[in-house]
Amino acid sequence: MRGDWVAGRRALRPSPLLLLLLLPLLLLSRAVALHPGELFPYGLSRGDQLLQEGDDESSTAVKLALPLRFYDAQFSDLYVGTNGIISTQDFPRETQYVDDDFPTDFPAIAPFLADIDTSHGRGRVLYREDTSPAVLDLAARYVRAGFPRAAAHFAPTHAFLATWEQVGAYEEATRRAPPSGELNTFQAVLASDESDSYALFLYPANGLQFFGTRPKESYNVQLELPARVGFCRGEVDDLKREGPYFSLTSTEQSVKNLYQ
Repeated sequence: MRGDWVAGRRALRPSPLLLLLLLPLLLLSRAVALHPGELFPYGLSRGDQLLQEGDDESSTAVKLALPLRFYDAQFSDLYVGTNGIISTQDFPRETQYVDDDFPTDFPAIAPFLADIDTSHGRGRVLYREDTSPAVLDLAARYVRAGFPRAAAHFAPTHAFLATWEQVGAYEEATRRAPPSGELNTFQAVLASDESDSYALFLYPANGLQFFGTRPKESYNVQLELPARVGFCRGEVDDLKREGPYFSLTSTEQSVKNLYQ
């Protein structure tokens, strides 16, 4: 596993909307402007599974054909949650993590961790494992472009895709306020070979219309928690010591900087 690289960022174009990360350590995030059509292909016709709509839903375990390398371990199961997050274990109730600071106390890969609600048809969450040559070739090209030296010969053997399409923030229903209409679209792609795993976080142009969500326990207070973007190992032992993590966002502006 690589561990000697220096984290850094470099924008390739004025509107950086693609982040590439090496798991378990962020080596470098590079970005290019994406149009919606440049997301990885997704949809039920592509073999995606559809997450049940709701405020706090999670998938059953997705059994991977090949394990994912994540920090100091390999994992054969992945879970996808409504709230813009992927984990190697089932999620706790959202009150235990969605309104808290990053990192979480469980393993997490978070392209946009926030209090998302897909009830009443407000968006959908789709996910699948994919070993098709077209998807693997596209993942390889993205990764090699982002890491021309470290990943010059990267040839993924499998990929996992999760797409949050036109999803909205949780909003308490009131008589006075209609739904905001602000919807986000983003995608996470995990691509692995026998030794490395890369995470690609993709945000299409104008795909982020809200940048955080209000905590349920104090919803009437004018407080908004910025979305958390990054990954973490979670608690690593019985002493509940915090494991390694990397966070890309801490303020609303840092969320906006994902594509500015």
